Amino acid sequence: MIVREFNSSDKELFLDFVNEVRNYDNNFEGFKVGNIDDFDLFLEKVNRGKVKVLDSISPQITYGVFDNGCLIGVFSLRLELVGCLINHGGNIGYFIRPSKRNMGYGTKVLRCAMDEAFKYGLDRVLVTCRVGNVGSSKVIINNTYPKMSTKYG
Repeated sequence: MIVREFNSSDKELFLDFVNEVRNYDNNFEGFKVGNIDDFDLFLEKVNRGKVKVLDSISPQITYGVFDNGCLIGVFSLRLELVGCLINHGGNIGYFIRPSKRNMGYGTKVLRCAMDEAFKYGLDRVLVTCRVGNVGSSKVIINNTYPKMSTKYG
């Protein structure tokens, strides 16, 4: 697996990912795909999101996770938590493309996200999921260790 920030060469893989998500679960709150048809605008927003512009918004770094030429997942890493992210959202938000779920990729992607967080010097990370999200609950449990805090709700 390759973990890296997005760049202009990822356009086709990203749009394929977005189309699959749109057809499967367009209403997922953590990854809004309804307005991501302009890849250049997406890259611009991702790059702007790395910079703290307001005290009420956590800057974040967005990564793609690629395997065998396929974008299998996306995660955002927030090095500082403010506002509602302290209780809902946490340091890491991740999303696995629907056709790659229940194949162990969620566990691998979250592990990659946690490794990136520790590279940036975080000594603890907070990962949350909805109460009824059995898949994400399992992914979080599979990655739980002393440096991780979990909240459900």
